[in-house]
Amino acid sequence: MNSDKPKDQLLEELIAALRDGELTEEQQAALEQMIANDAAARWRFVEHMHLEAALQQECGTLVESPSMELAEAAPQPVAPRARNRWAIYSGVVAAAAAAVLAFAFWFGFGSAKSNVRFDALAHAEFFAELSPALGSNAELDRKYVLNSGMVRLAFPTGASATVEAPAVFRVLSDQSMALEVGQCSVHAPDGAEGFRVETPQTTVIDLGTRFAVSVNEVSDTEVHVIEGAAEVRDRQHKAKKDSKPELKVRLVAKEASKITGNGSLKAKPVEFKPETFREHLPDRIISYAATVDAKGSTEHLRSVTVQRGGSVKEIPFDKLILADLTWFKSRKTTGNLITAGSLPADVASMLSDSLLHTGVNNPGGAASPLTSNPVMADAATGTPGFAMKFRAPVMNGPGPDVVFFEIQTDGQPPVGDFFHISPLRFESGRRSHTVREYDLTLTSPEALSITRLNVFQYANSVESLSQLRSSENRQMLSGAHGPYQVLAVGVDLSDLGYREGERADGLFFQDALDDTTLVDPVFIAGLPE
Repeated sequence: MNSDKPKDQLLEELIAALRDGELTEEQQAALEQMIANDAAARWRFVEHMHLEAALQQECGTLVESPSMELAEAAPQPVAPRARNRWAIYSGVVAAAAAAVLAFAFWFGFGSAKSNVRFDALAHAEFFAELSPALGSNAELDRKYVLNSGMVRLAFPTGASATVEAPAVFRVLSDQSMALEVGQCSVHAPDGAEGFRVETPQTTVIDLGTRFAVSVNEVSDTEVHVIEGAAEVRDRQHKAKKDSKPELKVRLVAKEASKITGNGSLKAKPVEFKPETFREHLPDRIISYAATVDAKGSTEHLRSVTVQRGGSVKEIPFDKLILADLTWFKSRKTTGNLITAGSLPADVASMLSDSLLHTGVNNPGGAASPLTSNPVMADAATGTPGFAMKFRAPVMNGPGPDVVFFEIQTDGQPPVGDFFHISPLRFESGRRSHTVREYDLTLTSPEALSITRLNVFQYANSVESLSQLRSSENRQMLSGAHGPYQVLAVGVDLSDLGYREGERADGLFFQDALDDTTLVDPVFIAGLPE
């Protein structure tokens, strides 16, 4: 295929033809050659494929695509769940792209570290790689493809930028970043003036302000200024050698503009939407600290760091509100107790001790959450699941009020096992809530590891707490080899219908029965006021 068009323009046209299902055999060969021989073309191709997948995931479309074939063929610590509408025209392109994608991901990351830190992460999942560790430094000019969640970058000048998925971004310097697609919120306080956000077509320059920038998949840029002022310029003006005046748009507080066009940019005012700016990441469990044994395996929980109402606080273990197991009924014969050593005298204490390698696992559950009080009177009619009673009532405050830890290992859902959580008494508008997203998952560097566990199994399903406590018909299985990781999620009592300031004296938990694995809790507690 011969063409006098610029290489970048030809690549965009070929990718567009693939996306629309109109790629000819000649175009297919040209695209395959470009992505095989040109590193920049490889990145642009991967970027397009992934972003389409991520955007379709946001829209809820579940259709197989070449991006999935690429993701499955490439080395991949994280298994993305994205799907998109792209129709595959030929397996040859996918196969060739998979090979170069593997090379690009595993040998193309050689950028120098910057002075810009990943200051905060909330449910952040990156395409084909583990999430960076909290507080780690970003690499200069490296493309980060954020598949889900949010991250906040802290720049040494004092500026910060919160990026929301789906997005592709790069750190350019101590006072600039590139946003190729997606949305970010920038706060540049006194001393950080001049901070820049480069988009494919514009440069947004801070003049001492808070502003939000969004870039869509055709590079249209929208800027909303919350306070202060910002200037938007055409970053391609000099390269075009255009005789027309350079586009410059100055925006002040409560103004917004959308910049569109291909080659000749136009700016038009749009409705100002202050909600586009992210002041804080969502309230959540940020991390936890624990002791480790000589082999580096997690032992005693020491503290939990949470964000509540936008404020971050580290809560030591002795300030947590512990809870006692008061009911347990399993769904089937399976391992119900885990520990790294021998069992304690009272196995019911293993959800309230500080050890994160002890737990009461595989409870019963239901496909649908409870809508009425759980039955805990007798084994025959009792509700599958387990109940915890707090040693002091837990107040519904801002953000998470209860912390829930479970263990998980490779081959199990990386986001954690889903579970229902219900009030012990359904009154005053209370309701059940299903947890489908953990704050710390298998891909979170903050999720600590356990190397080995002992699993204890009963000959029959456990029908009551008394049966759980009984050593009759209980035996230890062969030790389960890890590594395991301890996942965590914060539960807001507001999601269960509790009013602000209202207190809960206990809660009921059930596995959501959404797959073949059951939830494996190791510690549950309330947060202090």
